[in-house]
Amino acid sequence: MTLQNQKVKGGKRKRHMKRKKIELKPCLKAQDFTDGQIVKATVFIKEVVDVQTKFGDNTILYFDDGDSIFMNATSTNNLINAFTEEDTLWLNKPIRVVCKKDPVFSKNMLIAEPIIS
Repeated sequence: MTLQNQKVKGGKRKRHMKRKKIELKPCLKAQDFTDGQIVKATVFIKEVVDVQTKFGDNTILYFDDGDSIFMNATSTNNLINAFTEEDTLWLNKPIRVVCKKDPVFSKNMLIAEPIIS
């Protein structure tokens, strides 16, 4: 990110940030599925992207079939335990995406589960 000066009326300069724009594709949403439903039986992780949203920083998993999900703590812990903490090593690893009810908030959430052969 770079700061650029911009002249405005009255001779004063106004600073603004120049940001690289990332096109966010629609992610799969838990509310579209039922508790216990297998959303994706087997997909491979194509890309792991950190994005800034109005709710804060989030991580998105993109799959080889073009779909994606926002990561949550459960999914992150599952992938770290199975593969490693380094998310670049998650690429091309097979996972399953399952819809489960959050035990605390009683809302559906999508969980990434590693497939270990």
